[in-house]
Amino acid sequence: MPARARKRSPARRDAGKSAARRPDSKAARSQRWAARVERRTKERSPGDAPEAARIFRERLSLAEQLALTRELVETRGAELCRAYRDVVAVSYGLRRRRNDDTGAREVIREPCVTLVVKKKWPKKKKWPTNSRVAKLRLPEHLFAYWTADGTRTLCAVGTDVEDVAERAAIRPHAAPRKIVADTDAVSTSGVITCAVDRSTSSDPHAVSCQHVFNLSEVLAPDRFRPATVRIDGGAKLGTTEDVRGPFGDAVAQSLDCQLALVTDSGQLGAALGGLRIDGHLTNPDQALALAQCWIHTPDGPIVSSVKEVVHSEYGFDYGNKGAHDIRHEMLFLVHTASPTKPGYSGSPVSTQEDGGDLIGMHIGGNETDLSIVIPAWHVLDPGRYSSTQPGETWTTR
Repeated sequence: MPARARKRSPARRDAGKSAARRPDSKAARSQRWAARVERRTKERSPGDAPEAARIFRERLSLAEQLALTRELVETRGAELCRAYRDVVAVSYGLRRRRNDDTGAREVIREPCVTLVVKKKWPKKKKWPTNSRVAKLRLPEHLFAYWTADGTRTLCAVGTDVEDVAERAAIRPHAAPRKIVADTDAVSTSGVITCAVDRSTSSDPHAVSCQHVFNLSEVLAPDRFRPATVRIDGGAKLGTTEDVRGPFGDAVAQSLDCQLALVTDSGQLGAALGGLRIDGHLTNPDQALALAQCWIHTPDGPIVSSVKEVVHSEYGFDYGNKGAHDIRHEMLFLVHTASPTKPGYSGSPVSTQEDGGDLIGMHIGGNETDLSIVIPAWHVLDPGRYSSTQPGETWTTR
């Protein structure tokens, strides 16, 4: 026998009718209105994305494309990290794609905003259409206006998504060869980046990584230790000086650079291996405009491409001495012929195979196809170093 329907009392029926007739509360109306407006706002597009992307690609010069891309990163980078929970860093540069024939990843001369995520979504996996996950999908373009041919025009700047795992795999590259810094029966080795003349000194100086000159991978970086610098297995080249960037866990910005006083110019020339540095780049757009560059290592030059300018904080794990946060601009380089490896820290990156302009100082890599470089405009800026004088200038030699 079916269960009998439960009767409601007249009082309860009247209460239900009264509730149905009762007008919404002000809070309920506000919530519904907000949900409707939020949905429509998220659905709205500022314009035709393909047309805006075509304008960006065809009507803006490479310099203008890079300038607009950099502006988006500087003004909206933190906002994008807050808006998308998987995004941990935002930078700008050139797109990277995998070569269909060789399988190697190559830099494509197409400016884009790079979104570094905790875990990259597999390409073959389809995004859900009706779920909370679908709302987290990263934008394929970022819209912004730019003056093209004298008219303010809507542009769409493409995005590129990369996994945080390969960035986290980057390590310092001090170790076996070229020049050696030793003190207190401890030594590290790496490469001299370049030689400079200081306006405040008549003696030449050599520039390299602080984690090489000050042995900061094996000793605590909070104090200076005078060290002898020599070619590996050779005679003394010079002595390190307490002219270095701030470095360590507690500093606001870590600059992994230091000077050494050169006492033997012949040994300095041998350490540089005939590489002639004529000048240096002064801004990131110059680096991104290069078709290719060279990392000069103890084992020969590695042909590379500048892929990206990193503005966000970058954690670097220097051995067992803790992570140091690098908050100045850094360059990411991609190379396909051979990987960088321990022993390459300090290797100069230049515009020509035999020298040319200094692009920066190689300090580490993931030992496959990615290198991290301190740009030359920071390496050769006396104002970023301790124990320099106001107005002091440096020139490469």
